[in-house]
Formats: sequence, C-alpha cells, structure tokens
Amino acid sequence: MLKKRLFGIFVFFCLIAAANPAYAEAPDYQLLMDFLNQSFPDQYQVLANISAKNRDRFVFPQNDLSLAKGQELLVLEQQAETPVYLLSVIGVLQIEGLVDHSYVARQIAAWGETKPGQGDPIVIPASPTIYLYTNIKAKDGFAPYRKLLQELIRQNYEVKEIDSPEFAATEDKYGVLLRLEGSDLSLTTKLQSLYSGATMFSEAQSIEPDCQVSTSRPQQDQDFPAQTKDAKNFQKADPDPNIDLARQILRLPENFNRLVICQIDPTEELEFALLNNDKIQIFHYRADELEPAYAYEFKTQGLIDLHLHAMDLTGDGLDELIVTMGRQAIEFDARTTKISSRILSFKENRLTLLAGKLPYYLRVIGDSAGKPILLGQKKGEYEPYSGDIFEICLKSGGDISTEVYGPASGIYSVYQFSFIPEFVDNIMILEPSDLITVYHGDTKKIAAVTDTSFGRFNIVPYPIRREELEFIGGFNDKKTFAEQFAPRRFLLKQNYDSQIFTINKQRKTYWNMNRLKNIFSNQKAQDNLVAVKWTGQHIRQTWESEKLSKDILDFSFMPGENRDVIFVLIRDAQGFALQKIE
Repeated sequence: MLKKRLFGIFVFFCLIAAANPAYAEAPDYQLLMDFLNQSFPDQYQVLANISAKNRDRFVFPQNDLSLAKGQELLVLEQQAETPVYLLSVIGVLQIEGLVDHSYVARQIAAWGETKPGQGDPIVIPASPTIYLYTNIKAKDGFAPYRKLLQELIRQNYEVKEIDSPEFAATEDKYGVLLRLEGSDLSLTTKLQSLYSGATMFSEAQSIEPDCQVSTSRPQQDQDFPAQTKDAKNFQKADPDPNIDLARQILRLPENFNRLVICQIDPTEELEFALLNNDKIQIFHYRADELEPAYAYEFKTQGLIDLHLHAMDLTGDGLDELIVTMGRQAIEFDARTTKISSRILSFKENRLTLLAGKLPYYLRVIGDSAGKPILLGQKKGEYEPYSGDIFEICLKSGGDISTEVYGPASGIYSVYQFSFIPEFVDNIMILEPSDLITVYHGDTKKIAAVTDTSFGRFNIVPYPIRREELEFIGGFNDKKTFAEQFAPRRFLLKQNYDSQIFTINKQRKTYWNMNRLKNIFSNQKAQDNLVAVKWTGQHIRQTWESEKLSKDILDFSFMPGENRDVIFVLIRDAQGFALQKIE
C-alpha cells in the first residue's frame, strides 16, 4: 500500500513537471551572445555615405570592414554640423552584393517621410532592442527562458517581452525578434529580422527534463497525408525499382518550357499541352507514349513563353488554354517586353483563338474555397508587375471582363501567392528571395517564414526597360534594361490535403534567350518537387519527390483511377523530356 502511495506521489509530481518542465541543465546561449556582440557594436559604426541611388537601391563605397550579403544597415538623415549619434534614422537597408569596390543595398523599411539620398550616412546598427518571444506557457517559471532573459540583460541589451511574434515594432529604434521555441525535448533559439523576416541566427539544443513523461505529439506536428489511396506513403517519393526507367522518360522532339495536362478535346485521353516561343503542341498520351495530335503556331515573331494554364471558361466541360506570352520590343533605344496573352479553345478539330493580345499576365488559381478562377495583372513600365490583380471572365464573342480581385489586395505578383483553404485569413507567398512566407491576410503581418531557400528559378528571362541607365565601367558602356525571370509554378492541390506544390531549384542553371548554358557551382546539385503546408503555426515541408540531376522546368498532375501521376518537364544533356513521378 505504501509503495502504491509513493508511486502515486511520484506520478503526480512528474505530471506537474511535464506541464512545465524543470530542466536539469539550462541551455548554453554563448553562441547567440557571440553573434549579437559581433553583429551589433555598442554605438553606431559609420561605414560610408550614399554615393548613388536608383529607386529603392543604394550604392556606397567599400571600406576596411567586410559586410555580408543580407546584412542589415541603417541610413541616417544627413544634417550639417550634427553628430552621427544625433541624426534621425530614416530607413533600414539590406546588403545585396559587392560590385567594383562598392556595396549595393536595398531599402527594406522606411521610417518617416524623408527618403534616403546621396550623401546620407550608412551605419551598422548599435545594440538593438530585442523583442523576446517564447511559445512555452508559464514562461516565468521556465528555467531556460529565465536564463536567456537574464543573460540578455546582463549583456546590457534592451529587452521587450512579447506574447506573440506578430506585433508592431516602434520605428524610433532598430530591433530584432528573438524566438525561444520548444518542441518535445529540444529548444530552438532563432533570431529574425523584423523588416524582411530573414533568419539571422538559429541554434537547436537537445535537453533532457528532470522527469520524462511520454506524451503524444500534437496533431499539427504529424505528417500530413495526401487525400489519395496511397496517402500513408506520401511523404517522400523514391524511384520504383520494378519500373523500367526508360518508360518513365518521354523524349520531346524540341524544346518546351511550360507544361499543363488538361482536357482540351472530347477524346477519352487527357491532352499534354506544351509551350515554347513558337507554338503550342498538343500530345495524346497512349500506352506510355506521346503521340503528336495538333498544334497552334504563333504568327508573331520575337515572342517569349512565360506561362501556361488551363481551365473551363465556357462551361462546355472542356478546358481552354490560357497562354501568357511576352513580345520583345524597343522603347527609347532600350529593349523591353510587352505582355501579349491569349486564350485558345478547341473548335472544329483544331485550336482557335478566343481572345488575343491581352495585356495581362494570366494565372489559374484556386480561391479560398478551392474553386478555380482566372486572375490577371498588368506589367509596369519599369517593373515586371504593376497595380491591382483582377479576376478575369470570358464573355461571348471573345471579350473579357475584369474586376479588381479583393482577396489579392496588396500582393505584388499574381504568380507568387496561394490561398490556404483551411486558414482563410492566411496567404502563402513564394518570395523573390526564394523563401516561403505566410502572412495574415487582414494585417499583412508575417506569421512564419521558411529557413531554407527553394533556389533561384532563372529559367525563362525577358527584358524590362530601366527607368535610369546603369553605366558599367564607363560612360560608353550602359545597360538600358534589366532581366526579369518568369516565376515557377506554385500550385495548391486541395484534394491533397491543401498542400502547395512547387519546384525546389537547386541546380545553378541560367537560361539565355538566344543560347543555353549551364553554370554549376556544384555538379552534384539536384532539382526536385516539394509540397508545403501551413499548420496554423508553422510552414512544414510535407513531401518531396525523388531528386533529379536534371533541370526541372515545370510539372503537372495527371489524375488516375488508383493513383495520380506527376509529370515533370525536364532538360538534361540529351535535350528535353517529360519524366513520370508516381
């Protein structure tokens, strides 16, 4: 009886400890403190003055200090006979690179109405305000949190404790977000930018609690299954050793950059639509072979294949092809691109034009309920995207109607976002930095950002005229246009538990419009497809395909009776092909 009572008392105290673990040994934060002390001096450290600017980018000369790409700096408002430490901060800059002994930086935050200009000093931020957040309940009784807070105060940092990572930081002082987050038996310390969301420092430590009690993991930390018959295995796809690889690769007769599998004509098979600069080629897929069916050739010269989508716009049960093309042009002695999109339909046994010369980037996307809609956005004079995103409807006679699409308000590019059906107040963004971010749709504040980059997708370039000329090495060598790249596919699949699929582009490939060349920093780099999902707190990578030593250009799903098949459009040493991923 006594043993039972002692065991009951032991379990009682273990349960208390499990609710708020008392760790036998608090973690070591020395690496974090070293990073903070090395990154932020006690007072402003003046680097140089702005020597040139172009919109939100600034140039300043290199000095003896070595700056890292992505490092954040402050720009101050220059005032005569005023010490640096009394100057007002007017913005936050982020280093983009070093060119000809000068740094190029981009403005990522503006404080006040004054815009930075030539002569304004640039400084390394002094000791920042640290906004400290933890997801541990009863944090004041949590030893690792107390130790971290005490160590920051001992190092003379100004610390503001916050209850949520979503907050409005003041503009009068530079700050950083420090997160201490626990899961199972590990703690992660992560330092993030308040202005770009980038992770500056991250360290995970495994710590054993005094009393270990086995508890089940919360549902949001489990692997998310796809809604298919083989859902339990849908986390990582590996090649099937029983399948002949030669039958998995379908060689194409010429180069194509975009792929969509759809139902264009009334035949039983689905159609494979492939796009290049000259035409759209339709194939039928029969007995593991591609059979050319029909094509639509463009009459205009100098086109660039940007995007290809499909959906039923007329209500007849067959898909229309939605084609975004760029047309190269010359404006004021500068190369640029005009958007000239079109919508094609299958009539009288051939593809015919329903609507043409549309000045919109076009994209089919699932709305917050998963319903496909057609969106469009215009190109800017000097920017790839400009203004509102519109919902586009096709009217009889080939005319279109446009209406500003409210749920996409404030989004920069029609191609970079996806709704999240289970979390209608959140929007997932594939950032220009190749990270994935989730924003709260109403407040536009960052909820989470991935730590890993999904790689530069520099596949299909097109020129855009510069607002200001860029001189390279002298006044006779000038650059009149900038090179923009068509984004990768960012695809919500609601029937796969609302996972979002995209290309993880790790191979360093650059595609020139006139010729093809590869620049590999690592010959072993591989591309693959990945799926991500927002859990309400974290962005989790839920699936990945096999990795290929080939350039993945695009992908599309082909539904099947028992299981779906993904086809990826690839380029390798032998040319262009479709490869099957089951």
